[in-house]
Amino acid sequence: MAFASATSNSIGVSTQASILAWEKPFSPYYLHSGYNPGTILVTQPFTEENYATWSESVIYALDSKNKTDFMDGTIKAPLSTLDPIYPAWKCCNRMVLSWLLNSMTKDLIANVIYLNTAYAV
Repeated sequence: MAFASATSNSIGVSTQASILAWEKPFSPYYLHSGYNPGTILVTQPFTEENYATWSESVIYALDSKNKTDFMDGTIKAPLSTLDPIYPAWKCCNRMVLSWLLNSMTKDLIANVIYLNTAYAV
């Protein structure tokens, strides 16, 4: 899952640079150093009454971090833990899970805490 690009140095010799998916800032696997599992995505926590507005707010927040694909199921877990992208997927999925849980009331957290993917939540 690496992206390779050819570049030329000052004397015209082509060199190969390999950039891993989680190193590219626009990749959904990229985790900025400022991302924190304790981050509160939205100001009003999810309750049983405010799902519509809460979900739109969460989508906006996750979209700004390029992480909606983990929540909507577009990016699924690799089939094997040996897949080179698995560690990056696991970190991103857990980060999104943390953000989602931090934006819910304690009563709702109790219902979803044992789900393993952001998509399942």
